[in-house]
Amino acid sequence: MNPLRDALLPYARPHRRSLAFGLVFTCLLVAARLALPLPLTAVVGRASSSESGTVPAAVLSAAFVGLALVAGLAEHQQRLAFAHFAGRTITDAREAALARVQRDGGDRSGDLTTQVVGDALRTKQGLKGVLNHITVNGLLVVGVCVALAVADLWLGLVQLAGALLLVVVAVFGAARVGTVAAEHRGHEVALAGSVHRLAGGDRSLDAATVETLRDLDAESGVADVAITRWEGTTTWVVHGVLVASAAAVLLLGVNEVASGRLTTAGLFGVMAYLLVLHGPAIRFARQITRTAPLLVSARQLGHAVAAPEPQSTP
Repeated sequence: MNPLRDALLPYARPHRRSLAFGLVFTCLLVAARLALPLPLTAVVGRASSSESGTVPAAVLSAAFVGLALVAGLAEHQQRLAFAHFAGRTITDAREAALARVQRDGGDRSGDLTTQVVGDALRTKQGLKGVLNHITVNGLLVVGVCVALAVADLWLGLVQLAGALLLVVVAVFGAARVGTVAAEHRGHEVALAGSVHRLAGGDRSLDAATVETLRDLDAESGVADVAITRWEGTTTWVVHGVLVASAAAVLLLGVNEVASGRLTTAGLFGVMAYLLVLHGPAIRFARQITRTAPLLVSARQLGHAVAAPEPQSTP
């Protein structure tokens, strides 16, 4: 039994309309942001040419402002739609898991309830991040590669190679974060269980209990720091990949201008797209690494929904 496909996916189907709305506004947002450099490139083309051009500068400026407004409104609607989808889906799954815990949990129902609530919260926040950032930023990375290929095929291919290397680095980082995240969840479950039993009167607050709680808290903190370290290392390497690929694209672009195959305005457009790419590419890679903790919690929530008796991480 796949806990994601078989247990959680059925709770997403009733809310797929919100997901569809979010994807539509995602496409609109990406299209508007990819079109932003075009009016600027046209202005530079007019300034670097002796011809006056067919489109007045005021119209190009208005087009730029209009695209920025469309992007802002589309992002607002996209975030609302994805928040509705993630919130309703995970809430429904959480309620089903809690009902199963109350029915089948027995003496462990208190500990299992704490685990379900925690996993549901992390899954909901992680799902919103995936939908908001991976979709938009992933499409922007692909869109910039296509735009550069339209300007010059080799520019697009060089940037595509950099984007693929970026994904490889991010997936490697996600694998490392996933390993630590599973350990981190285990420490949190043990700590929450100890606190729950202490609050319920099953344990007394003696020196041994205090020491156990302190050790569990310290282990959880070490795991949290390890997750942050791997995310930071991955981001640093991704910055290096982006800088190297941008330098290669610009060097190739300058050579294309010198040979007459690319205009000065075209080179400015290439630079504008590289600026458009940098932030989204960083967020795209960072969000890939953050999917690992999401998957850990989502699998546990799926087990709690589907298993005859909710399961916990030992």
